[in-house]
Amino acid sequence: MQHKSLVLFDLAVGGHHGSYLQHIVKQWSLASIPGILNLVVAPQFLEQHLEVVELAKNNGSGTIELLSISSEEAESLRQQKSFLKRIFIEWKLFCHYARQTKADQAMLMQFDHLQLPMVFGERSPCPVSGIYFRPTLHYSQFSHYTSTSKDRIRRWRQKLLLALALKSGQMHTLFCLDPFAPAAIAPFAQTVQVVPLPDPVERMLIDPVRSHQLKIQLNIAPNRRIFLLFGKLSSRKGTHQLLEAVRQLPMEISQKLCVLMVGEIPNSEAPRLKSLISQVTANSSAQILLKDEFIPESDAPLYFQIADVVLAPYQQHVGMSGILLQAAAAQKPVLSSDYGLMGELVQQYELGLVTDAQQPSAIAQTISHYLQHPDTQFANLFRMKAFVEQNLADKFVETILRQLIPHAIDNTAAISSHSVKGALCQKSMLQ
Repeated sequence: MQHKSLVLFDLAVGGHHGSYLQHIVKQWSLASIPGILNLVVAPQFLEQHLEVVELAKNNGSGTIELLSISSEEAESLRQQKSFLKRIFIEWKLFCHYARQTKADQAMLMQFDHLQLPMVFGERSPCPVSGIYFRPTLHYSQFSHYTSTSKDRIRRWRQKLLLALALKSGQMHTLFCLDPFAPAAIAPFAQTVQVVPLPDPVERMLIDPVRSHQLKIQLNIAPNRRIFLLFGKLSSRKGTHQLLEAVRQLPMEISQKLCVLMVGEIPNSEAPRLKSLISQVTANSSAQILLKDEFIPESDAPLYFQIADVVLAPYQQHVGMSGILLQAAAAQKPVLSSDYGLMGELVQQYELGLVTDAQQPSAIAQTISHYLQHPDTQFANLFRMKAFVEQNLADKFVETILRQLIPHAIDNTAAISSHSVKGALCQKSMLQ
């Protein structure tokens, strides 16, 4: 049998970008899939996602290639001030590396921004699939959603561009992290398969010793409830609204609170955020702890284990958030924005409480509600577990390979079953 070549293309770094590739590389290696897997990444990826680099290097079958675009190509992208020029350059790089690797199929690990160059740029040298992160054309069906004229224009523009991309004759499969989106997309995707894709998460192992050590290391004050904000600490995560909400809490409430902010702050936002933290700390009895650094994926579960509540006050966030899954895997309730897909999932799976995250007073009220009722079960543990099971990393990989390399499914299914049985034997597994 002639070995096929599959290219995974992702020039972004940090967050889910490393973990998605890591799950695929791990399963590809374990299942001994007859084909060549080429990962095309940015130079910075090799520095920040060492776990993926090591997995690719130590692949015994030699069927995984990790390719970095050149530093000159990366710099050319970085210097482009025009978003349009940048995405057309990125698409051209994709086509170049798809030809170079003689790819039979390609997967855009982030499809959204490459639709326009796909339609109006050069044609891909091979069939293309992609992960669609931020469809909004169905948001009007969600609760807590009020459509504005700006939203209606965005939906119209999104439908038009997506329809053109799907009719371009280049698309094989469109994967959607939003499970509600495929039904809305299907009417204008007659020749392209639209498939819901699990947002991958691992079952979480409890490590009480390391968790206790982390709490000591962070110097968390005793008798405080830990509210965790995890990930890149940009303003879109609701950092400013959260801090203003903490400022509004009365002393008898705030003295029960520890806000733990963990993740890198964008350089352009660091001075303002750190200044806000100082101001709120000086005028509140709440404890606010900032850990401004990138946290390796292997260490992330520890922070969720020590949390009492996981914060997700994102500002008009479109699409899925892995934070909801991490919280569910640790069986910790969330305080989430009520907007869009995140709000809908929190309510459907009973993952915690939702609020209008654009209003600090609403966030403050919800924090108070958690703190004043510490013995209340705010989340449905059974539904949380179901949410995690539907999004396990094995299912993420299997869904992709089932569409792109159907003959590989028997191997991956066997590996997946073996992995699950092995994991369930560990007594420390979180049920």
